[in-house]
Amino acid sequence: MFEIEAIPCDPATGNEALEYQAVSDRTRNQSAAPAKVMLRGCTGVAVASALNWYLKSEVKTFEAASWSSLPPIRGLPATLPLPPKKRRMVRPVRFSWYTNVCTASYSFAWWDWQRWEQEIDLMALHGVNIMYAHTGAEYVQAQVWTELLGNNATRGIADFFSGPAFLAWFRMGNLKKWGGPMPASFLEQQHALQLKILPRLQSLGIIGVLPAFAGFVPDALAYAYPNASIHEGGLWLHPAEYSAVNVLAATDPLFNKIGQAFLSHYARAYAVVNYTLQGYYSADTFNENSPPSSEPAFLKQYAAATWGGMASHDPDAIWV
Repeated sequence: MFEIEAIPCDPATGNEALEYQAVSDRTRNQSAAPAKVMLRGCTGVAVASALNWYLKSEVKTFEAASWSSLPPIRGLPATLPLPPKKRRMVRPVRFSWYTNVCTASYSFAWWDWQRWEQEIDLMALHGVNIMYAHTGAEYVQAQVWTELLGNNATRGIADFFSGPAFLAWFRMGNLKKWGGPMPASFLEQQHALQLKILPRLQSLGIIGVLPAFAGFVPDALAYAYPNASIHEGGLWLHPAEYSAVNVLAATDPLFNKIGQAFLSHYARAYAVVNYTLQGYYSADTFNENSPPSSEPAFLKQYAAATWGGMASHDPDAIWV
């Protein structure tokens, strides 16, 4: 019923283009056979979007690929209609974003691969081409902290990482070790999951935005590097034992070293599934949190150091 064909992205904007139309064998100078629906796109997301547009516009089954549909497509008639004419669409903007920092804890903290696979299919059908891809970040970052903390690594990491359901706020530097310690089995499971998520995103043309170093450090870093310049973190919740996450000074040479190490370890960890870092990174420096100083000069310096850690590994890094 369907055929797929690659087309260039829009020459005027560079944005994704998609088309669908009925194609008969007479049109294609082949022997007689039933006509089919041709889906065209310049990425996997564009082709999937063409399918979704066809379902909504021609089949009139709006719920066929709704966000509540699991599996992603259901309720189709036995015979699918042919579109009366060719339809072409060009994405009006370059990106269609999906998820936010908190979604990891609000929605998919406990998802397995089957559930992730369904969600990625729905993302593609709805034209999503960029998203946070933070699953398993702590597995990779634990390797960085292990290298830096030495003999203090095991205890330092246990007193730093939150429990699995609270990673959104841990990643924003709001809290530490709340709901922890992080089980080693969960770190392994999330890493294995990311090794499936990232290649699927890449194959469809969806950009996975990876987390970069935002300056938040384990308390144990002060013991491993007694000369490091570390700011006392702001109090996000009580008691302070679970908040007041320490912040490394932007002027400390360790800042750039750690920032580069984050991305270097990501690159090595995901190379085993032929995943290439796509150049987009996120770092929430002071989300729901107070910086050590509100002076513009300090914030400028801190922002420059945050991006500099990314650019040391990837000169073309884009801070999302």
